[in-house]
Amino acid sequence: LVIHPRYELVQTGRELHMQINHLGHFTLACKLMTVLTATDGARLVQSTTLPYQKGDIDFSDFDWVKRKYKPMQAYMDSRLAQLLFAHKLNEDFKSAGMDTKAISLQPGLVATEGLKNSDFGGWFMKALAQPLETGCRTHLRACTDPSIDTDHFWEPRFGIRGEPTPKKLKSPAQDIKLANRLVAISEEVTGLNLKMR
Repeated sequence: LVIHPRYELVQTGRELHMQINHLGHFTLACKLMTVLTATDGARLVQSTTLPYQKGDIDFSDFDWVKRKYKPMQAYMDSRLAQLLFAHKLNEDFKSAGMDTKAISLQPGLVATEGLKNSDFGGWFMKALAQPLETGCRTHLRACTDPSIDTDHFWEPRFGIRGEPTPKKLKSPAQDIKLANRLVAISEEVTGLNLKMR
């Protein structure tokens, strides 16, 4: 968990968490879409975190201009956005008859440099964290397993650690109406168009 404690707009004029966790990925996906859709078995992997479950994106104040800024909520909103975007991509890929996939995962608690240097959870959380050697397994599974499907969200068996396990996403991450709204506002603020071809 890397949560920026202060309100900040990046150079694009967007709120920092949403820019880093969603809009940056959205921009890259738009620019790579021709390659992704032309390559058999291509996949786009979204790595998020469990706080997505508390995300509640305010589309009328996407960049927190009108509301009092809440860093944790902004972070959770951006993590939900990642999953909504993956859901929208999968719906569009299927509708277009493509075998391109958007795979979603959360790696659990991993002893990354970000965790080591953060104040999140204190020493107890750091002690629970998986070492990098095992913490990377969920990512590797999502990126390489040829049998993986898009109906599941991949995470460690026990949430913070364990073998990669397919689980069902919790609402609202599979709300296609929310996903469509997110893509519409993402296209508007980036000036890009999410085209399958």
